[in-house]
Amino acid sequence: MDGVVNTIFAYIESGVVTYRAVRVQGALNVPEASEGRKIGRRVHISAIGVDSASGFPLHPRARPV
Repeated sequence: MDGVVNTIFAYIESGVVTYRAVRVQGALNVPEASEGRKIGRRVHISAIGVDSASGFPLHPRARPV
């Protein structure tokens, strides 16, 4: 297999869908799940803004509550 792409998104937290579960544990699951499968590349894509001041509407702090 040439590669694995991990895309994540959690617009709101609900139950077990927490930002930490999606962003941290989800990202950690990718190398573990691809262990021993001869993966050439792993790509991680997040739909979250990195800066709350950016005004990006999907950033949790940029959205109206």
